[in-house]
Amino acid sequence: MKNRVGMAMFYIITGLLMFLGPKHIFVGCAFNPERPMKCWWSTQAILGIGILLIIVGICYMLIKSKGINLGMSLMSIFIGMYAIAIPKFLIGGCKKETMPCLTVEFPSIYLICGVLIIVSIINIIYLRKKIEGNK
Repeated sequence: MKNRVGMAMFYIITGLLMFLGPKHIFVGCAFNPERPMKCWWSTQAILGIGILLIIVGICYMLIKSKGINLGMSLMSIFIGMYAIAIPKFLIGGCKKETMPCLTVEFPSIYLICGVLIIVSIINIIYLRKKIEGNK
């Protein structure tokens, strides 16, 4: 019970950080309506990933099956890897290295996703031991 609620809150908070962070906490480059920059598109994709993580957290809290929760933790690892790949490889950001997207926003996303991946791996190990202990 404690693990389920704790991990659910972790996923919800991580999702909120990824959803609200790029717009309000670690703000990147300003939006240009005439010509949106690549970093703006990366931010839009990260916002969607934040919503997905919030949904994962809600499902994690509602579902009591350790096997399904293990699967959601595994999925969260791939979500974190995808969130890193968007600004790093898939869409990218500004070319100038001093722009806010490259100095503040994307490093914050990398840090959040790194913590997400590490905590999810630890949770998978914990759940595997719990599942194997019940057999």
